[in-house]
Amino acid sequence: MDESVYQPAAIMMLMLFFSGLGALLIVKRYLREQPVNVERVATLISKRAFSTKQFTILAVGLLLLYVLAGCTGLLFFDGYVPEEDKPKLQLQIQWVIYVLFAGLFLIINRPSRKRFGMSPRNLRWLPVGMGFYFAAIPIIFTASFLYRLLLSLILGSEVELQEIAQYVRGDWSWLKVSFIFTAVIAAPIYEEVIFRGILFPFILKLSNVKTAIIFTAVLFAAIHLHIPSLLPIALLSVLLCYAYLRTASIWTCIGMHMMFNAMSIFALNLIG
Repeated sequence: MDESVYQPAAIMMLMLFFSGLGALLIVKRYLREQPVNVERVATLISKRAFSTKQFTILAVGLLLLYVLAGCTGLLFFDGYVPEEDKPKLQLQIQWVIYVLFAGLFLIINRPSRKRFGMSPRNLRWLPVGMGFYFAAIPIIFTASFLYRLLLSLILGSEVELQEIAQYVRGDWSWLKVSFIFTAVIAAPIYEEVIFRGILFPFILKLSNVKTAIIFTAVLFAAIHLHIPSLLPIALLSVLLCYAYLRTASIWTCIGMHMMFNAMSIFALNLIG
């Protein structure tokens, strides 16, 4: 990497890290002054869980959508779709999944916003979640750095970025803007509804808080299909679950998730 690019990127990362330490101290003080009975909130969240039948239909439907999406990769191997059209097709498939799952979601049950703690009154938790993310930066940065360092030592080569990272870097285009919009706005809402809104309460209803957090974190990390990001994403999921238990609204999780993706894209473009 060019030193002229590396220096401002390193300075920015250090500024984020130390500002995150300040935010972490503020959040810790706030949590001490505003204690919450986590067990009581966990009970409330578990009551929001879908029935076993509804959950099974949603899970099977989502699995089928991803299997069908995965099959489209054969189009590239068989030469039906030019390689340069791959990003555009992947984005289209992603939005088709969003729309079809939303349709299935509404058919199974027309849930009220109260089920997810997403009433207009709770919208105030969206910016709070963004603030929570800054408090999580030191934890996520440290874990990510150590994990990537370990992988580099084990693999003996530089850790590769996720494929989507290639599409949000470089020169600006409508395709890049579309990917950024999807990553920062659409994906956090979609993933938080699935993992914190549907999966976490269902597992919580069947087990306990620790099991539900661990199970959700493992699945959340695994579904991203990127080994170098497994630990940071799993850790993010743990923090998202804790934020949900603290506020009982997935608006908080959506805000944190949005900031995580936005800052990741910002860092990728800063480094170049």
